[in-house]
Amino acid sequence: MTSNLIHEHGWCRKQELSRNSSTRASIRKFQKAKSFLVCFVWALQIFCGFEGRSTNTAGKQGGNWPSRGTVIEFSVEFSAGGGYDTYTRGLAPFIEKHLPGTRVVVVNRPGADGAVALNYLYRSRGEPAKIQIVNVPGLVVRQLFGQAHYDLNQFTWLGQVSSGDYVAAARRQSPLRSAQDLLSLKRTALVATGGMADSSAITAVLAYPAMGLKFKLIPHTGMQEAIIAALRGDVDLVHAPYSGVMQMVRQGEVKVLLTFSDKRLPGLTDVPTAAELGLGESSKYIRLGRPIAAPPDIPLPQANILREAIWKAMNDPGFAAWCKKTEREWAPLNSEETAKEIAELLEVFKQRREFLEKYLAAAR
Repeated sequence: MTSNLIHEHGWCRKQELSRNSSTRASIRKFQKAKSFLVCFVWALQIFCGFEGRSTNTAGKQGGNWPSRGTVIEFSVEFSAGGGYDTYTRGLAPFIEKHLPGTRVVVVNRPGADGAVALNYLYRSRGEPAKIQIVNVPGLVVRQLFGQAHYDLNQFTWLGQVSSGDYVAAARRQSPLRSAQDLLSLKRTALVATGGMADSSAITAVLAYPAMGLKFKLIPHTGMQEAIIAALRGDVDLVHAPYSGVMQMVRQGEVKVLLTFSDKRLPGLTDVPTAAELGLGESSKYIRLGRPIAAPPDIPLPQANILREAIWKAMNDPGFAAWCKKTEREWAPLNSEETAKEIAELLEVFKQRREFLEKYLAAAR
């Protein structure tokens, strides 16, 4: 009996030890599985993290830009109503058309003959959703005079929407009836410009001394105000883009005395060009440019997306029809041609810096 009890106890003890051993083995297997699962999840997180960073980088490089709902800020350097503002608002819907899903918002940032807006654009480095039509040659000269917080060489140039010819225009009641009347004036002529050193002022300083005209610049805060000053008789004439006064010429409110164009303009075949009056080679720089820029340091894929969209927008038949209807110059240039023109202007005006400084100071 005792031996049977001992035998039975021993058997139970073996069973217990066997169960404990089996439990420990199960625990070890579970711990190994847990460790494997933790490592797998950790590796998956690292992998996904790298993939996430790769996707974000691709987005920043232009692969996913612009996403639906992206707002493109189209800045204007002057107040509402002028030529730059009109072109910006006219072109904006066509940029939206060729960048589907985006919204183009026009923002006026007047001040310092366009420098306030351009400084803002320059500080927006790497941001492709900001663009602007740039006032040249006015802002070229401001940079050469050391009055700028931007570098035109660093902007991302997207194209040029147009360039325009300047004219010397007087109101209908003015005693100045022709270019000859202007050039034979015995006193200093008062010339209205859109700013102190904007493109109209710079080109006026290049133009009138070469013809022997004594003049004084009367700057305004935008071309519209300069034209209004001429209509009121506050000045003898306004130095303005032809597109800015064309409608008033047709209505008989304004008369053009001479043009700063390569050849006589349509509708002004009886008005001489400055070249005919001996202005010479400089006349080709007495033009208003409207190049379109984005900030510096935009990744190339995004820059190319913008360049293609701007080019398509400028050449859209709807935009060409808008220019014809509103009597605006339409002469698009691509991004390479635009960058080349900017570089050429910087060099040309660098050579004329002393001349410009002297006459700008004397003409104020």
